[in-house]
Amino acid sequence: MESLLKCPHGLAAGCEQRQGLKIYRHLQDGAACALLNGLQLTPEEILLAMGQTFISSGSCAALAPYVRCGELAASYVPPQVSTALNEFILFFHECSEVRQLVYQTVLMAAIGGDVKAFEELLELTLFALCYARYQEDARTYKKKIKELLAYFGTELTDILTAFKIDSSRQTAVSSFYDEVCFQLKYEYWDRETGTDRQKQRLAVKRLLESRK
Repeated sequence: MESLLKCPHGLAAGCEQRQGLKIYRHLQDGAACALLNGLQLTPEEILLAMGQTFISSGSCAALAPYVRCGELAASYVPPQVSTALNEFILFFHECSEVRQLVYQTVLMAAIGGDVKAFEELLELTLFALCYARYQEDARTYKKKIKELLAYFGTELTDILTAFKIDSSRQTAVSSFYDEVCFQLKYEYWDRETGTDRQKQRLAVKRLLESRK
C-alpha cells in the first residue's frame, strides 16, 4: 500500500485496490478512512472534518505562539507551522460550520475557565480574520465579522482591547478593528439574549478580567 495523500483527519493515507475498488487506509494503524472511503464527500464535509480534527487534537496550542494580536508574532515560522496555519485559514474561511465550531469552542473554554485554551484559539481566530482582510470582497468580510459579533456581542471591543488590537497596528488589523467598531455602532444588534448566551458572555468577561 503506497502513501498517496494526507486525509482530512490529518493522517497519511494509502490506497489499495480490491476487486476494482479503491480503499483508503491510515498508514498509522491500517484503519480504513471513513471520510476518503465515503461514496459522496462534499468539499464542505472534508473541510469540517479537518476543522474538527484540528480542534480535538489541540493543534491550536502548537500554533498560538506564532501569532499575536492578528499578526505573525515571529519573523521566522517553521515550514510545518506555516502549513498548519494555512490549513487553518483555509477551512476557517471556506466552511461556515467550522467557524461555528471554533466560536463555540472558544466559548466553552470561557465557561470552563480554561484561560489558556480561550486565549490560544481566539488568537488564531483573530489572526485568520485579519489575514484575509484584503483577499475578500467587503460584503463577505462584513458577514464574517457579524458572525463573530453574534457570539461575543459588544464584549468583543473589550476582547480586542485586552489583546491590544487597535488602529495603531498594521493595515489589515486596523481594518478589522475599524469594521468591528463600525458594525457595533451602526449595523449590529443582538438577536440572542437567552440565559445560555448571557452565561457565555459573563464567562468571557471573567476571563478578560483575569488578564488584567
